[in-house]
Amino acid sequence: MMLLIFFAIKIDSSFFFSEGLAKAVVNRNYLPELISLINSAQKTLDIFMYSARIYPDYEEDIGEYILKPLRKAIKKGVKVRIILEASDWNKDNALKNSLFGNEIRKAGGEVVYDPTSITSHDKLIVIDSIYTLVGSMNWSFFALQSNNEASVLVKSKDIGLYFLKYMAEVKKHSMKNLPAYYGTIEKPSVEEKKKGSEVSSMPFPPQDKFYSALIYPIPNREYISFLHELLTQAEKSIKILMLSARIYLNQYKYNANDIIIRDLIAAKERGIDVEIILDGSSFNRFNTMDNKRFLDTLKVHGIKTYFDTPDITTHAKMVIVDGKWSIVSSTNWSYHALELNDEAGVALLSNKLAHYYTKYFIKIKQKGSQKPPEWYREW
Repeated sequence: MMLLIFFAIKIDSSFFFSEGLAKAVVNRNYLPELISLINSAQKTLDIFMYSARIYPDYEEDIGEYILKPLRKAIKKGVKVRIILEASDWNKDNALKNSLFGNEIRKAGGEVVYDPTSITSHDKLIVIDSIYTLVGSMNWSFFALQSNNEASVLVKSKDIGLYFLKYMAEVKKHSMKNLPAYYGTIEKPSVEEKKKGSEVSSMPFPPQDKFYSALIYPIPNREYISFLHELLTQAEKSIKILMLSARIYLNQYKYNANDIIIRDLIAAKERGIDVEIILDGSSFNRFNTMDNKRFLDTLKVHGIKTYFDTPDITTHAKMVIVDGKWSIVSSTNWSYHALELNDEAGVALLSNKLAHYYTKYFIKIKQKGSQKPPEWYREW
C-alpha cells in the first residue's frame, strides 16, 4: 500500500490487486511473445478468446503459428483449455472459431463455447497460473500482422489465479458444442486475409524486460468503476487510445459512456491535459463515423482529439493517466462493452510501463491527424 500513498491517487480498497512484474506487449511483438510462452508451459494453458482463426488456403497460415506450439504442448502433457466466443448475434465469428477449436480438440485439448446470450470479448491467456497475457489482441490475421494492438504480460500467481477463477465462472455456463441452428462452415472466406505485401503495419520496439508494478485485474463491470476513479483523480494528464467510443443521445437512459464523457470534460476543466486517439481506418467506416461524433463532443470543450492513420486499424483499448497508471484491456467504450459483455483487462501502476505505452501513443499520434481521414471527407 505504500506505493499507493506515494503516487497520490487513492484507489478504493475494495479493488483486488497484487504486486508483481509486467511487460508491455504491442503490435508485432505479441506473436513471438505468445509462442515463447506456449513453449515454456509446464502444466496448464488456459485461453479465453473472442476470435481465433485458421487460414488453410494460405501456405503461411497465421493460425498455424499458434496451433503448432499448442499441439506440441498438448503432446508433452500440458493441459490446454480454451473458451471461445459463440454469441448468437455473430454466428459467423462463432463458426470460424469452431474451426480453430476443432484443431485443438483433435490434438487432445479441451474446448468449450461461452453462452449464446453473452458476448465474450476477452483476449486472455494464463500460463501455469503464473503468467497472464491480456489486452486487445485477437488471434486473427489482421490483429497479429497489421493492427495497432496493446497487451501486457503479467507475472503474478495472484493475478493468474484471479483470472482462472474468472474463467471457471464462465465455464459453468458454457457449451461443449455450438447449437445446431448455427449451421456449419468449411473454411474462412479469403477476404479475411490479404497478401502480406498489401498489409500496412507499424513496427514498435519491444519492452526489453519485466518491471515491478501494482496490478489490478478489472474484468467486466470492474473496468468502468476503476476507470472512473482514475479519471476523476488525474492530476496532470490523460491519454486514450481506442478502437471505438460511442455517444448515445437518449438511446439509453443510463449508460457508462455518459460517465466517461463527463469525467473527461471535468478533467479538462480542472486543467488536466487530455488527449484521445480513435480509429479512423476505412475498414469499418461506420465505426469511424461514431468515433467522430464522440470526438466532436470532446473537442468543443478543448480536448485534443485525433484519428489514427487510415491505412492501419487501431484496435487497442488503452488509457494512461499521469504517466504512472496504464489500463490495458479488451474493453471498447461502447454500451455493450462497458455494461454487458465479458471483457478482460488490467490496470497497472508503474512509471516504466506507462512511459513505454506513452511512447507508443505518441508514435500513433504522429502518424494520425486531428482531421477526419480523407476517405471520410469524400464519402
